[in-house]
Amino acid sequence: MSKWEPYCEEYGWSDGRELVMFVSPYCQYCGRCSKIMTSMIDRDTLPMEHIHMVFLEATVEPEEMYDVIPQFFDVYTYGVEYDYRIMDGDYFLSMTNGMMPLVCLFEDGALVKEYDLFSLDEAAISSFLSEDER
Repeated sequence: MSKWEPYCEEYGWSDGRELVMFVSPYCQYCGRCSKIMTSMIDRDTLPMEHIHMVFLEATVEPEEMYDVIPQFFDVYTYGVEYDYRIMDGDYFLSMTNGMMPLVCLFEDGALVKEYDLFSLDEAAISSFLSEDER
């Protein structure tokens, strides 16, 4: 069993093709990646129901995240709100090996490809998520 399988099952990413962005709400690179992804999603008309964000729980009080995340969406995703989860820092860092932003493509719960901010491949991501390829 891969480290991803329990989360794919729990979060509903184990059936079909899903894109998951792992980000911190305080990271400028995560914000930049989110801007690029949001533009890509809009430009290529990608299905939002298959695109998700996992936020690093980056505050002392977990409930503060619910104030921080809308600000992140306002600033970095042009107000587009993604389906999201908040993950405990220890789990997040073990899942991503401390790398963020991290964009992962999953098919039926199995990791297909990982991208960082500098390796994003719009054509590959668009092809992976397009309805024609499903």
